[in-house]
Amino acid sequence: MSRRRRTHNTTSSSSSRAGSNNRVEEELPPVLVNEDGSISFPFASLLVGILLTASGRWLWGIAIAVTGLTFAACHSAMDQMIDEEDKQSIRYNILSAENVLQELVSLEVSSSTCSGSSSSDDDSREWQKCRIHCIAGLEALAKKYGQQQLKKNKDNSNSDNHDDDELDLMCQQAAYIAYRLFSPNSNGVVTTDHNNNHHDDQVIAAALSLHALVAKNPMVRERHLLQADVYGLDLPIHCIRQSLKQQAHLETNPDREHQLAELQRKGCLLLGALGDGNADMATLIVQEDGLEAVFDSVHWYRYHEDVANWALWAIFILSYEHAPNKVRTIELGGVSLILQTMKHVPDSLEVARHGVAILFDLLRDNNEEHLDVWSIRKVALAGGLHSVMLEAMARFSNTIDIMMMGQEILAGTDYRGQVPAYMPHSQDVAT
Repeated sequence: MSRRRRTHNTTSSSSSRAGSNNRVEEELPPVLVNEDGSISFPFASLLVGILLTASGRWLWGIAIAVTGLTFAACHSAMDQMIDEEDKQSIRYNILSAENVLQELVSLEVSSSTCSGSSSSDDDSREWQKCRIHCIAGLEALAKKYGQQQLKKNKDNSNSDNHDDDELDLMCQQAAYIAYRLFSPNSNGVVTTDHNNNHHDDQVIAAALSLHALVAKNPMVRERHLLQADVYGLDLPIHCIRQSLKQQAHLETNPDREHQLAELQRKGCLLLGALGDGNADMATLIVQEDGLEAVFDSVHWYRYHEDVANWALWAIFILSYEHAPNKVRTIELGGVSLILQTMKHVPDSLEVARHGVAILFDLLRDNNEEHLDVWSIRKVALAGGLHSVMLEAMARFSNTIDIMMMGQEILAGTDYRGQVPAYMPHSQDVAT
């Protein structure tokens, strides 16, 4: 009996000590102690600095202590920033779409330091706040748009709805607020701060993504055509192109490169979506140097599958059965670009499909004015047309559209070798 009592007392005592230790760890600031209970780098640096100072090596001691304190301050500020991002994301998701837009409008009116180029701490904090609110607002509107589309599909509603148009127009307006606030190099100055540029890209990418969601809405397109002073396509195209130009002046940063590639992908997606099935929009996009923006993207990220895919898709959308845009595509070296892209990204079905489709459209003779098909074919042959086509057809011999267009291209350019045949999968034959 006494033995059981002693065991119980020992267990209680151990539990009490463990609880006490846990309370001590919980009371210690997270900057001083890591999650596993070990001391953090800032705390260790501070202790080493104190010991070195006490031993007479005061210069080293002060340097190490200051390094630790600086790291701790940055760590604390970053935690606060992450908490602020989460808080604003939750807040904007709760607000109605109208209230989200009103918040962004108020932000544009009140914010004069969103360029991030000022060295003032107050201006930097204001810029960070502006960035956080912009991203939260844009992402909240994108979610609301997605929820609306899901509800519409669930209800099998294909009729026009004024409320749907209103949300689309609000999304467009919000995207343009972000473009104006965070347009890179708007004052002609190249910013050299990696963090600020990275954050600019995040906002612009979010704006492009939201804009692309509503790009096919007729009222959104009407604004672009009739209200160019407010909703001109020059602004998003400027953002897409200047982000790349700004990157050329900066050191290589993997995080920024990844973010910038995503921005370029979304930019190509936006331009293609705006021009899809609308000749007037396709003309306007090319007039505002939209094709140049797409070409810049695929030149810079020539080995990036997603950028290459959406860039070629955008080129196809903008030039298909549009003679003036075809001429501009040829003038910009489009044939060589397409062949090079297919060589650089040989394993992508979509890159091959879009590349073959563009070449098929450019090389066929439709008696279109100002389009010299024979000259285009010479350029294509000099760029290795036959080898590129044979490689694509060998890799994707079971894809009927690639094989059919490829066979037509080879026949139309006087290929004398063995033409690959369509090889369907066994399950395709069975069906």
